[in-house]
Amino acid sequence: MVASWSVAAKTIISCAITGAIHVPAQTPHLPTTPAQIAAQAIAAAEAGAAILHLHARDPETGRPTADPDVFGRFLPQIKAATDAVINITTGGSVTMSLEERAAAATRFRPELCSMVERTVRILGELSLEPATPDEAREILGLKGAEKTSIGDVA
Repeated sequence: MVASWSVAAKTIISCAITGAIHVPAQTPHLPTTPAQIAAQAIAAAEAGAAILHLHARDPETGRPTADPDVFGRFLPQIKAATDAVINITTGGSVTMSLEERAAAATRFRPELCSMVERTVRILGELSLEPATPDEAREILGLKGAEKTSIGDVA
């Protein structure tokens, strides 16, 4: 069954608070400190974002970082102030290992975790395969979530 969409259908808004490529020199509005990231994420949720896609930034340089300790400086405030779905990125840099890129998601176990296409391509180049959804649930220790087909979403 294919879902039928109408004007009355609900829309899920996902907001990427910092993005991965932007740097402070491009805009003074880019949140780079944990306090700024938390404030912007909370404001996005209050404005209607259901999903908060989060990258961490080195507070000194504004450059993206996968350091779980930096994520730990803003995630608690966001979780306490919103009921938004937390989506931690695993994007990072091509110079980072998969373990480094997944460290924050592994530590904080968000409801959602993004994996960029580039990662899948790199895995293929290394003759590795990405986990299936069932394998990912097992690796992350998640219960067998009910599988919902797109046709069941209304």
